[in-house]
Amino acid sequence: RQQGAYVQSHSWGSENNVYGFDAYCSDVFMHSYPDSLEFFAAGNNGDQGDETIAEPGTAKTCVTVGATLNSHSSWEWLDEQYDFGGVFPEDVYNFYVLADFSSRGPAVGN
Repeated sequence: RQQGAYVQSHSWGSENNVYGFDAYCSDVFMHSYPDSLEFFAAGNNGDQGDETIAEPGTAKTCVTVGATLNSHSSWEWLDEQYDFGGVFPEDVYNFYVLADFSSRGPAVGN
């Protein structure tokens, strides 16, 4: 709150692209606390195509954030620990592009 705002980061949600109770509660919270901002993960259903934003990321007053793969070096430990056989080739890492697994919009009703 150093600069007069409260920021919340959430990495939870459903698998449904609906405007339901959780999204509604986020909007009510944001309306009640205008000095706050909620960030929600978009979800991990990008393999199902567009319109896969997970609730509560479908709220109208939050920021919904998709995933990218930062760098090959940030995932090397995963391959070393679980021996995926190099399933994470270096050329797929591009933080300017939405990761294949990341849910994507538009959110329902937009």
